Amino acid sequence: MTLTVQGAPTPAPNRVVRDQSAVMHDAPCYVLSPENPVINISPRETIDDMVRRTEGVKIAASKIIKHMKDTILQSKLLQWVETDSFVTSSFTPAAAVANREQAFREHYSLLFRLVTHVEHVYKNNTIKQQSESGSLKSQIRDLEKEIFQLLCDLKIASRLTAQSVPSSDTTVSNQFKNLATTTVNEMLRAYIVIRDVEKVMTSLHRIYIAVRDSPVGIKP
Repeated sequence: MTLTVQGAPTPAPNRVVRDQSAVMHDAPCYVLSPENPVINISPRETIDDMVRRTEGVKIAASKIIKHMKDTILQSKLLQWVETDSFVTSSFTPAAAVANREQAFREHYSLLFRLVTHVEHVYKNNTIKQQSESGSLKSQIRDLEKEIFQLLCDLKIASRLTAQSVPSSDTTVSNQFKNLATTTVNEMLRAYIVIRDVEKVMTSLHRIYIAVRDSPVGIKP
């Protein structure tokens, strides 16, 4: 199926094209698919993209965390939630190198759960009402886009090995929703989610470097 997006670049033959304007048509992948399903992107290009993108998302999450610490949340409040987490990663580099395809599928599921929580944070409660440039809402929304781009890389990596990506879980628990009973609690919830992003990206960055540099190697 060919996706036509106004203003988007025309895909070259047998090549997917990443384009953020496609998000409303083909989320989360930002991919315009030609009629021919062959993907003319090498595994090396894809894993290099994943290494760079995990580092970029981690840096973006770290900036949001610093912004929240500097302008919104008091250090005494943060002491209560330093060990809290909503979405975590337990993957090891060695396991990912040994079974790359299965690891990528698990990472896809993990990141979709993560981005679902990120999306809920900025689309609900008081954060939803923010409209100014550079607001917490806009920063979190930009972070979501970057995670979607990483999901796109994982989807491409899966297709390159003839694997399908798992079905996407967009469920957010009532417990998570009900945490935002006050503005302070809402901000603490947002802080924990963004910190989860930072932790997961740190873990995945190490994994993708290990996969890229493993003796088994990645085809050029």
